[in-house]
Amino acid sequence: MFWTSPILLVLFATGQPPDSSPAATGSAAMEASIGRQRTAVRKQVSVMEAAGWFILPPPQPLPPSTTRLPASNAECPALSQQELQPLIEEAAKATGLKPDWLAALVRQKSDGRPCAVSPSGAQGLMQLMPATLEQFAVADPFDPRENLSGGARLLKQLLDLHAGDSAGALAAYNGWPANADRAGQSPA
Repeated sequence: MFWTSPILLVLFATGQPPDSSPAATGSAAMEASIGRQRTAVRKQVSVMEAAGWFILPPPQPLPPSTTRLPASNAECPALSQQELQPLIEEAAKATGLKPDWLAALVRQKSDGRPCAVSPSGAQGLMQLMPATLEQFAVADPFDPRENLSGGARLLKQLLDLHAGDSAGALAAYNGWPANADRAGQSPA
């Protein structure tokens, strides 16, 4: 039997229908994803309640996010090499990383688009997740300088954690921290 934490359910089951119109606080894709998650949680809650599980009343909805997200990728042009290179060199110098390595990661992650948002919610040039933005005090994920700084510091931290092993650090950067650490290896 699959068990879902009642605390987790309480966090997501607000009882509020998801906003189906594209809002200034998020892209339509993210809103749709959140809507599907809320619907799934509501189904889980109703099954648990029918089985006699005690569920706490839902918390008050969270205040709207102040993060600005682009309406579409069409509204998010890539930075020119002349704009991007000095920012990459600044972040590389601050962390001791190679500028070419950061530039390659930016190309791979966002293709140089500072307001890129992935389906999983990663944001900006270095595609940082919300928890990473908070951890490295990145106030505006779409500010190229801030995002590069946060991403470079994360990469430096992961390189230190993996004793300089670039494959392990990149595996962790790409969402494999638990798997790479547990197995002691990079993803296949």
